[in-house]
Amino acid sequence: MHRFSSQTPIRRLRLAAFLFLVAAILIPLSVGWMARGVIQQSRMQVAIGFGLGVLGLLFVMLQTLVAHRVRCPLCMTPPLGSKSCQKNRKARPLFGSYRLRVACAVLAKDHFRCPYCGEPTLLEVRDRRAAAGNGEGLPRRS
Repeated sequence: MHRFSSQTPIRRLRLAAFLFLVAAILIPLSVGWMARGVIQQSRMQVAIGFGLGVLGLLFVMLQTLVAHRVRCPLCMTPPLGSKSCQKNRKARPLFGSYRLRVACAVLAKDHFRCPYCGEPTLLEVRDRRAAAGNGEGLPRRS
């Protein structure tokens, strides 16, 4: 399994996954709320549904900004970004969405499989000494 080089992309990936899931819930909820308001002829419920939709779109824009800064440590493509690249044959969608599977895996299991390269990645920082070989010649931190 691959690991990240620092804690910053892990925090960004968790934030992007959270924003993606909230937006994935808010947008259908807003459509349902507005439809309920139209059926019941209530302007207040339509307004609440519209507000939820705007909030969901705000979360989508924020998630897009955060997600494009996080890249898979192996293939360097954003796993929560919407690229039109070829997906790996090992990648499986969740309810038709590859990004939804990555977001759920990030928040629930602390590891994910990149939909583009197909390699599993742990949400941990890799040990710098192990990456440099046997660790000789590196200064020790106390």
